[in-house]
Amino acid sequence: AMRARLAEVGVPVNSFLDIDNEILPKEPHGVSELSIHSSKGREFPMIIIPGANHWSRSGDPEEDMRTLYVALTRAKAAIHVFYSGTITNPALAVLAREFL
Repeated sequence: AMRARLAEVGVPVNSFLDIDNEILPKEPHGVSELSIHSSKGREFPMIIIPGANHWSRSGDPEEDMRTLYVALTRAKAAIHVFYSGTITNPALAVLAREFL
């Protein structure tokens, strides 16, 4: 849905959801869609994490914290974390207590 809406308003979307994808965006002024793991080693002006209280798949709070750290440290200037309802992810709860 987000990709379709961005296309409607003329914003290019580069998708890099494959963890092994090493191709850099062809459109430098668009939106890059990446998994957290495939973002390792890259930096971006802005990071947006949608649905942050639903992304945990490991069930391990320490692994979730490491994954969240990777996501948050990709930003050069701004980070936007979106969540809805009650925060159930322990890593996000720590972030919320400290910064949100």
